[in-house]
Amino acid sequence: MKVEVGMLEGERVQLVPLQREHTEDLYRAIDSNEIWTYLPSRMETFDVEEALDSWEQGGCRG
Repeated sequence: MKVEVGMLEGERVQLVPLQREHTEDLYRAIDSNEIWTYLPSRMETFDVEEALDSWEQGGCRG
């Protein structure tokens, strides 16, 4: 089943579906040590392209 996801917008935040043009910014964000301080484990790898390919084929792996 294909679910269409749109943008959610509040006063201070916009939540948009992950797109390929977000890849570089996402990798920069997860490379920052500060964001992992209060989490039990650090994300070492995340293949955005693979996750998006899976989503486009009807899956939600990633």
